[in-house]
Amino acid sequence: MTDPSRKDLYSILGISPTASLQEIKSAFRKALKENHPDVANGSTTRFFDIRDAYVTLSKEKTREEYDRSIHGQNDLGLIQILPTIYPEEIPFGIDRARISLHLKFTGATEKSTSSGQGIELVILIDTSTSMAGTKLDAVKSACQALRGGLHPADKLTIIGFNDFPNILFENQDPTLPGLGNKIQTVQAKGGTELSKALDMAGQRLAAHHRKDRPQYIFLFTDGKTYGDENACLQFAAQAAENIVAVHCFGIGPEWNETLLEEISGRTGGSTNFLSQKQLTAKEILRYLHSAITRKVPDLYLSLTPSPESQILSIYRLNPSPQQIPYYPKMVIGRFSGERQASILVELELNLQGNFTSKSLLTVSSWISGMPSAHTIDIPVPASSSNSEEKIPDETIRDVTQKVVLIRMQQKARKLINKGSLVEGKKLLNRVAELSRQYGHVSLAQTIVLELNELDASKHFSDEGEKKIHFGTRALLLPDEKEQKS
Repeated sequence: MTDPSRKDLYSILGISPTASLQEIKSAFRKALKENHPDVANGSTTRFFDIRDAYVTLSKEKTREEYDRSIHGQNDLGLIQILPTIYPEEIPFGIDRARISLHLKFTGATEKSTSSGQGIELVILIDTSTSMAGTKLDAVKSACQALRGGLHPADKLTIIGFNDFPNILFENQDPTLPGLGNKIQTVQAKGGTELSKALDMAGQRLAAHHRKDRPQYIFLFTDGKTYGDENACLQFAAQAAENIVAVHCFGIGPEWNETLLEEISGRTGGSTNFLSQKQLTAKEILRYLHSAITRKVPDLYLSLTPSPESQILSIYRLNPSPQQIPYYPKMVIGRFSGERQASILVELELNLQGNFTSKSLLTVSSWISGMPSAHTIDIPVPASSSNSEEKIPDETIRDVTQKVVLIRMQQKARKLINKGSLVEGKKLLNRVAELSRQYGHVSLAQTIVLELNELDASKHFSDEGEKKIHFGTRALLLPDEKEQKS
């Protein structure tokens, strides 16, 4: 067999490097039929080239290896978009079609390093009255232990906040002595003014910023917000423009998950739930270290739907799975060849009236520091009179099933909190059944425990809602068959 890495496999099959798996299969069947040695003008050499190209490009792992081999180290910043769409065909005669689109982003970028030029990190610690005791002690201990994972080139600022923000440690080498003493003086008191704290964090980063340093904000809070949500979202928009990733850590059951997920989703960060069981310095450190990357650019994304298409939802799958808000320009997160990115986009296509669009969606992606974007058009699925539904690609089928579970538990929780207990429990029980059916046993057990709690007390346990929400979201983690709640 010939060495496929020495030939342009995409040209052999007559397809684009962004071709979907379905397009690869279709091109392979067509090329095989036209070039079989038993047909007129058929070529044995060409036949084997076609076969080799298909064997390499039809499997995700070998295709990624081939793509990396042809781009090499001289093409830093080149992003490839690999789309998979479901359904592949739309039945005739329907007015609207719901479509799922899995987008995978690959490319060569600088690998992360252990030190480089350092990072700029602001840690925001909620020091309101409700944080007193175990919560605040665990965060304090984690901040002190974090010193061991940072470098002299890094710059660390720590801000405590309640009714007002207070700088405890500003733009200093985190390995210097004295950090522990300053953190230990913090006492819990007052309320939670989140927007003031975020604004101060942004100001301190802007005052000391160097372009070669990645910037992060780590926010720890257990409290609800009280009227400053719009100000927080305005900060998130500015942070996204300034390439500041905000990672949020919610402690206990009371914090505003909707707001924190929108802040982190807008900036390419993540929102994490710290249960009482996870509230240890060791567990917090694990989250902190997983979020920090060095000398790794940000991946940006622009989605432009056709006039007949409407974006319903976007789920970031990697890095850090969670639902993210739709904006004309989105930050997906830190991106490197080692840490590929992927998202799921759900759309509705309006087929009524004079339907003329050939494109479902235009996708553009680029990374920070690189001048050009890679843009592709996602074609509208073909119309078909065949009533037999094609089996979807395994990846998109798996992800779509998990997103359905996420949406179902969200609806169930809303019903229960509005007082529709019977209807909400019925839907939540269905989530448990499907979770078990799909092999997510731990999640199913968590939901059953909460259903028992609802039977007994008519409301969720202290951390029940958060465990269900983040348990279903964790299903989107790559290569995970079972997630522990």
